[in-house]
Formats: sequence, C-alpha cells, structure tokens
Amino acid sequence: MKNKYTLFYLCFFINIFCSLKAAEVIQAPYTIKLQEYLNQVATNNLDYIAEKFNIQIAEAEIIAAKALPDPEVEFEAGEEYYSIELSYDLELGGGKRRARVRLARSEAELERLAVEFFFRELSAEAADAFLEALKEREILQFKKSSYEYMYQLSSSDSIRFKLGEITENDARQSKLEAASLLNEVYEQEVAYQSALILLNQYMGQTPEVLPQPEGSLEIPFQEFELSILLRHALDNRLDLMASLKNSEVAQNQLKLAKAERRIDLGIMVGYERDWSGFFPERDMLKGGVTIPLPFSNINKGQIKAARYAMEKVK
Repeated sequence: MKNKYTLFYLCFFINIFCSLKAAEVIQAPYTIKLQEYLNQVATNNLDYIAEKFNIQIAEAEIIAAKALPDPEVEFEAGEEYYSIELSYDLELGGGKRRARVRLARSEAELERLAVEFFFRELSAEAADAFLEALKEREILQFKKSSYEYMYQLSSSDSIRFKLGEITENDARQSKLEAASLLNEVYEQEVAYQSALILLNQYMGQTPEVLPQPEGSLEIPFQEFELSILLRHALDNRLDLMASLKNSEVAQNQLKLAKAERRIDLGIMVGYERDWSGFFPERDMLKGGVTIPLPFSNINKGQIKAARYAMEKVK
C-alpha cells in the first residue's frame, strides 16, 4: 500500500512539473495594430529579406564591372637559357569598361525598382490578410452570440416542454439548431486561427504565439480628385518606372554588344638570356604587340539579339 501511494505522489508531481514547463513554452497571445504589423512584415518577412539580397548582388556586379583585365606573366627556362614575359590586354578607348559599368548600374536600379514593387505588393497582401483576420473575428463573435441565444432558447424550450407548453419535437428542434450553431462556431474558430497563422507567416514569426489583430473594419470616407490621382500614378507607378528602366537596360545591353566587337591589343615585354657554350652569352630585351583579326564580327547575332530585346521593351 505504501508503494502504491508513493507511485501516486510521484506521478502527481511529474504531472505538475510538466504542466509548469508547458506553461513556460506557451506564451500569452498579444494584440497588434495594423501599422505595427506592417512594420514587422517589412522587417522580418523572409521573402522580402531574400529579395533585398538581390540589390546587394546587383551592387556587387557594379564593382565587378569596374575591374580591369589581369596581366599575365610567362616564364620559360631550359638547360642553357631562360626567358620571362609580361603581357597585358589593352581595351582600346575604354569603351567596353564604361559600357559594362553603365549596364551594371542600370540593372541595379532596375533591381531596386523590382524589390520596391515586390514590397508594395507584399504590403498590400499583408494588409489584406490583416483585414481578413478582422473579418473572421467579427464573424466568430457573431456566431458565438447566435449560439448563446439559441442555447438559451433551447434551455427555455426544455423547461417549457416539461411544463407541457410545447411539444417534444419543438424542444428537440431547438436543441438541434443549437448544436448546429455550435458546429459553425467551431468551424469559424478554425478559420480565425488559420487567418492568425497567416499573419505570423507574413511577419516571419513562429506559430507558437498567435497575434490578435486590433482594430475594426470601419473605413472612413475619403474623397479624391481624378486629376490628382492620375498625376500621382504617373509619378509613382513602379511598374511604369520599371518599364522605362527596362528599356534603358536593353539600350545599354546593345551598347555593350557593340563595344565588345572592338578589338583588344595585346602588349608584351620580356627578357631573355642565353649562355650556350658555342656562342657568347646573350642578354636580350624583347617586346611585341598582338593584334587580333576580328573575323567573328561577321556574325552579328549578338547585335541583332540585343536590338530585338530593345524593340521588345519599347
């Protein structure tokens, strides 16, 4: 008997300990307003964070486009001689480098517009999810109120049936309607919790704690002038600005394609020494210029592709 009570108390204290640990993990829900929620989206949304890395990549491409060709060192040695050469490819006029940098900068600006457009779309979707959560909450409250009213009516009908004022079928009908409304409350509770989970996803939060949206669906009436809206749209429509920037990128791609067709000169300087036995020792400085023969310029496929790409975005 003593061992039985010992096991009982042991299980009792283990249950209490587990309950306390679970209480530490489960945090109380918190309320959040729309502006605070949108700030969390802008700061912690994983998709937006990933998109912002594209801007850094584009800025790194600008730095890479400024790089100059690397010189080459060639060393050769034999039993009775050795030579060393330094060669460098010289881009004539610097037009290729300027074209690369110009293209990289325009692509970086286009990427910034794309990220800004993504953020606006994300903010609109997140705000819509917030309003959807408010709507689901209002529907849940309404269904709970309807169920409470029907439950009270069902309880009243049960008493009236016992007193003989109504039939048994009427009393059962009230119970069935109350049970049906209770099922709707459960379904709406699931829909509301799903809307709250979606808010956490937009904020980049874990689903351990669900936020409670604070606010109402009442939107104040506002008046707008069509001319002001049109002017604002022309000045701030990101899709229009991105289209113009995309056209600029296509033009810069065409300029780079034309610049790449220019030949590069190869310059070489070197030193050679020969100490063969029959001839006297020789020290020799040498230099040279390499001029490529641009037979590949006959193929104008790259130019045509860039020109067609520019015509496409016009």
